[in-house]
Amino acid sequence: MNFCRKSITRRDKNTSLPRFLLVSSLVNIFLVVILVPHISCSGLASTYQNSAFSTNLEVMARLAQGIAQELVKDFQISPDDTCSVLFVRAEDYQFLEHAFIEGVRQSCPVVVTGHELPHPSIAFEMQSSRAMVHYHNMFRGSLFGEKKVERSITVEFSAKVLKNPSGKVVFAGLKQGSYHDTVAAKTIENLSSPGIRATYANLPPETFFDRIVEPLVIVGTIGVLMYLFFTIRS
Repeated sequence: MNFCRKSITRRDKNTSLPRFLLVSSLVNIFLVVILVPHISCSGLASTYQNSAFSTNLEVMARLAQGIAQELVKDFQISPDDTCSVLFVRAEDYQFLEHAFIEGVRQSCPVVVTGHELPHPSIAFEMQSSRAMVHYHNMFRGSLFGEKKVERSITVEFSAKVLKNPSGKVVFAGLKQGSYHDTVAAKTIENLSSPGIRATYANLPPETFFDRIVEPLVIVGTIGVLMYLFFTIRS
């Protein structure tokens, strides 16, 4: 009888070992799949702040300079040429004016704003300007990875370009520049510039997975682990 009891005890211990290994494996999977991405995301947030991502204002300024350079690329600029830039004032987009003038200055040796120069070689009459940023298509890089969004930035100028002294209109219409990339959702606040409304935009709504499926998966996984843990102890 004692032999039978001992053999039964050994069998119970042997059957509990696979259960223990199963629970250990599930715990490791839980840590790798669910907890690790969240921990790494918190570390990546500070990394992205100092990364190569340009702020919305920086991108808008580059686009404005590119539009200015595109407008003057077909003109034969000489060292004696002068360019004038006249803007219809729009307080929300003054930062675009400065960037546009810098873009003209790279091709035209002398740039005068307003009506200070009576007969410039090239005259830019800027009727309106606009800049906007849009965030869309929120997604995750992996199953439980950090949230990312696609960023689109657009800059527009309604302009008329005249070539003096004849006053011939060489361009009249809308010029637009655009930029697209992907950024981490946690860095959106750092990409905007305080006091400049054009650099702000709302985040897109979270996906069905983020709102419902992910919490259910996490809660369900924890529930299964707790059930197995107490089952083995009993």
